[in-house]
Amino acid sequence: MTTYSQIQLLEGAEQQIRDVPSEANEPEWNALIEAKPEIERREAGNIVREFVARHYNYAAREGHNRRLGERGEEFVFRLEKNRLASLGRIDLANEVEWTSKTHGDGAGYDIRSFNVMTDRELFIEVKTTNSGKYQPFMISDNEVAFSEEHAPQYALYRLFQFKDNPRLFNLEGDLHQHVNLLVREYTATFK
Repeated sequence: MTTYSQIQLLEGAEQQIRDVPSEANEPEWNALIEAKPEIERREAGNIVREFVARHYNYAAREGHNRRLGERGEEFVFRLEKNRLASLGRIDLANEVEWTSKTHGDGAGYDIRSFNVMTDRELFIEVKTTNSGKYQPFMISDNEVAFSEEHAPQYALYRLFQFKDNPRLFNLEGDLHQHVNLLVREYTATFK
Protein backbone atom coordinates (compact mmCIF):
# COMPACT_ATOMS: atom_id res chain seq x y z
CA MET A 1 0.00 0.00 0.00
CA THR A 2 1.34 3.41 -0.98
CA THR A 3 1.39 5.90 1.87
CA TYR A 4 1.11 9.68 1.69
CA SER A 5 4.85 10.09 2.41
CA GLN A 6 5.69 7.63 -0.39
CA ILE A 7 3.56 9.69 -2.77
CA GLN A 8 5.42 12.83 -1.66
CA LEU A 9 8.75 11.11 -2.35
CA LEU A 10 7.58 10.03 -5.80
CA GLU A 11 6.36 13.54 -6.58
CA GLY A 12 9.70 14.94 -5.39
CA ALA A 13 11.58 12.55 -7.66
CA GLU A 14 9.37 13.53 -10.60
CA GLN A 15 10.04 17.22 -9.86
CA GLN A 16 13.78 16.54 -9.97
CA ILE A 17 13.32 14.93 -13.39
CA ARG A 18 11.39 18.00 -14.54
CA ASP A 19 14.01 20.53 -13.46
CA VAL A 20 15.88 21.89 -16.42
CA PRO A 21 19.34 23.39 -15.89
CA SER A 22 19.99 27.07 -16.26
CA GLU A 23 22.11 28.34 -19.13
CA ALA A 24 25.74 27.49 -18.57
CA ASN A 25 28.89 29.17 -19.83
CA GLU A 26 30.90 27.34 -22.44
CA PRO A 27 31.75 24.01 -20.83
CA GLU A 28 35.34 22.85 -20.48
CA TRP A 29 35.89 19.19 -21.31
CA ASN A 30 38.58 18.42 -18.71
CA ALA A 31 36.56 19.94 -15.88
CA LEU A 32 33.54 17.70 -16.62
CA ILE A 33 34.91 14.28 -17.46
CA GLU A 34 34.94 11.40 -14.99
CA ALA A 35 35.84 7.74 -15.24
CA LYS A 36 33.03 5.48 -16.38
CA PRO A 37 31.41 3.23 -13.76
CA GLU A 38 32.53 -0.38 -13.56
CA ILE A 39 29.89 -2.83 -14.70
CA GLU A 40 28.55 -5.46 -12.34
CA ARG A 41 27.23 -8.21 -14.58
CA ARG A 42 23.79 -9.57 -13.69
CA GLU A 43 22.26 -12.82 -14.67
CA ALA A 44 18.68 -12.75 -15.93
CA GLY A 45 17.49 -14.95 -13.07
CA ASN A 46 18.69 -12.49 -10.42
CA ILE A 47 16.24 -9.73 -11.30
CA VAL A 48 13.56 -9.10 -8.68
CA ARG A 49 10.43 -7.40 -9.94
CA GLU A 50 8.29 -5.07 -7.91
CA PHE A 51 4.69 -4.48 -8.87
CA VAL A 52 3.83 -1.13 -7.30
CA ALA A 53 0.86 0.94 -8.46
CA ARG A 54 1.57 4.64 -8.98
CA HIS A 55 -0.15 7.65 -10.48
CA TYR A 56 1.84 9.25 -13.28
CA ASN A 57 1.13 12.12 -15.60
CA TYR A 58 2.92 10.47 -18.53
CA ALA A 59 2.36 13.36 -20.93
CA ALA A 60 3.90 15.93 -18.57
CA ARG A 61 6.73 13.59 -17.64
CA GLU A 62 7.52 12.90 -21.30
CA GLY A 63 7.56 16.63 -22.09
CA HIS A 64 9.93 17.40 -19.24
CA ASN A 65 12.21 14.49 -20.11
CA ARG A 66 12.28 15.59 -23.74
CA ARG A 67 13.31 19.14 -22.75
CA LEU A 68 16.01 17.81 -20.42
CA GLY A 69 17.31 15.54 -23.18
CA GLU A 70 17.36 18.39 -25.67
CA ARG A 71 19.27 20.62 -23.25
CA GLY A 72 21.78 17.81 -22.69
CA GLU A 73 22.26 17.39 -26.43
CA GLU A 74 22.77 21.13 -26.84
CA PHE A 75 25.34 21.04 -24.04
CA VAL A 76 27.29 18.21 -25.72
CA PHE A 77 27.03 19.91 -29.12
CA ARG A 78 28.69 23.04 -27.67
CA LEU A 79 31.13 20.91 -25.70
CA GLU A 80 32.29 19.04 -28.82
CA LYS A 81 32.73 22.24 -30.82
CA ASN A 82 34.71 23.71 -27.91
CA ARG A 83 36.82 20.53 -27.48
CA LEU A 84 37.80 20.40 -31.14
CA ALA A 85 38.53 24.14 -31.31
CA SER A 86 40.71 23.96 -28.18
CA LEU A 87 42.71 21.19 -29.87
CA GLY A 88 43.34 23.49 -32.82
CA ARG A 89 40.87 21.78 -35.14
CA ILE A 90 38.56 24.65 -36.07
CA ASP A 91 37.93 22.86 -39.39
CA LEU A 92 36.41 19.88 -37.55
CA ALA A 93 34.66 22.07 -34.95
CA ASN A 94 32.79 23.78 -37.78
CA GLU A 95 31.61 20.39 -39.05
CA VAL A 96 30.06 19.14 -35.77
CA GLU A 97 26.38 18.40 -36.38
CA TRP A 98 23.47 18.16 -33.97
CA THR A 99 21.98 15.31 -35.99
CA SER A 100 18.84 14.71 -33.94
CA LYS A 101 17.92 18.39 -34.32
CA THR A 102 18.78 18.81 -38.01
CA HIS A 103 17.56 15.41 -39.25
CA GLY A 104 15.30 14.14 -36.44
CA ASP A 105 15.42 11.09 -34.18
CA GLY A 106 16.10 7.58 -35.37
CA ALA A 107 19.68 7.91 -36.66
CA GLY A 108 20.98 5.88 -33.70
CA TYR A 109 22.95 8.83 -32.31
CA ASP A 110 22.42 12.52 -31.50
CA ILE A 111 25.65 14.36 -32.34
CA ARG A 112 28.12 13.79 -35.17
CA SER A 113 31.56 14.95 -34.11
CA PHE A 114 35.11 13.87 -34.90
CA ASN A 115 38.03 11.95 -33.47
CA VAL A 116 41.01 14.33 -33.72
CA MET A 117 43.51 11.49 -33.83
CA THR A 118 41.98 9.91 -36.96
CA ASP A 119 39.76 12.69 -38.41
CA ARG A 120 37.02 10.02 -38.57
CA GLU A 121 33.44 10.75 -37.59
CA LEU A 122 32.46 10.15 -33.97
CA PHE A 123 28.78 9.31 -33.42
CA ILE A 124 27.62 10.42 -29.97
CA GLU A 125 24.44 9.37 -28.18
CA VAL A 126 23.61 11.70 -25.27
CA LYS A 127 21.80 10.57 -22.12
CA THR A 128 21.11 13.27 -19.53
CA THR A 129 19.92 13.21 -15.92
CA ASN A 130 19.79 15.63 -13.02
CA SER A 131 20.43 12.63 -10.76
CA GLY A 132 23.73 10.94 -9.95
CA LYS A 133 26.30 8.95 -11.86
CA TYR A 134 24.66 5.54 -11.35
CA GLN A 135 21.10 6.54 -12.34
CA PRO A 136 19.80 3.99 -14.90
CA PHE A 137 18.78 5.35 -18.30
CA MET A 138 16.51 4.30 -21.13
CA ILE A 139 18.00 3.43 -24.49
CA SER A 140 16.25 2.25 -27.62
CA ASP A 141 16.89 -0.95 -29.53
CA ASN A 142 17.90 1.21 -32.50
CA GLU A 143 20.53 3.06 -30.44
CA VAL A 144 21.97 -0.22 -29.11
CA ALA A 145 22.09 -1.70 -32.63
CA PHE A 146 23.88 1.42 -33.92
CA SER A 147 26.49 1.10 -31.14
CA GLU A 148 27.14 -2.50 -32.26
CA GLU A 149 27.39 -1.75 -35.97
CA HIS A 150 29.51 1.40 -35.56
CA ALA A 151 31.48 0.45 -32.42
CA PRO A 152 34.85 1.95 -33.50
CA GLN A 153 33.22 5.35 -34.10
CA TYR A 154 30.56 5.33 -31.34
CA ALA A 155 30.40 6.86 -27.87
CA LEU A 156 27.57 7.36 -25.39
CA TYR A 157 28.03 10.52 -23.32
CA ARG A 158 26.27 10.20 -19.98
CA LEU A 159 25.60 13.63 -18.47
CA PHE A 160 24.65 13.55 -14.79
CA GLN A 161 24.07 16.13 -12.03
CA PHE A 162 23.18 18.26 -15.03
CA LYS A 163 21.21 21.00 -13.34
CA ASP A 164 23.59 21.81 -10.50
CA ASN A 165 27.07 20.60 -11.42
CA PRO A 166 27.25 18.93 -14.84
CA ARG A 167 29.56 15.92 -15.01
CA LEU A 168 29.97 13.29 -17.69
CA PHE A 169 31.55 10.00 -18.57
CA ASN A 170 31.61 8.27 -21.91
CA LEU A 171 31.14 4.69 -23.01
CA GLU A 172 33.02 4.01 -26.22
CA GLY A 173 32.04 1.27 -28.63
CA ASP A 174 29.43 -1.48 -28.35
CA LEU A 175 27.18 -0.73 -25.37
CA HIS A 176 26.93 -4.43 -24.51
CA GLN A 177 30.51 -4.11 -23.21
CA HIS A 178 29.61 -1.36 -20.71
CA VAL A 179 26.09 -1.83 -19.34
CA ASN A 180 23.51 -4.43 -18.42
CA LEU A 181 20.65 -4.08 -20.89
CA LEU A 182 17.26 -4.99 -19.42
CA VAL A 183 14.16 -5.39 -21.59
CA ARG A 184 11.50 -2.87 -20.50
CA GLU A 185 9.10 -2.90 -23.44
CA TYR A 186 7.95 -5.24 -26.15
CA THR A 187 6.30 -4.66 -29.48
CA ALA A 188 3.34 -7.03 -29.84
CA THR A 189 2.44 -8.00 -33.41
CA PHE A 190 0.06 -10.48 -35.02
CA LYS A 191 2.32 -11.43 -37.93
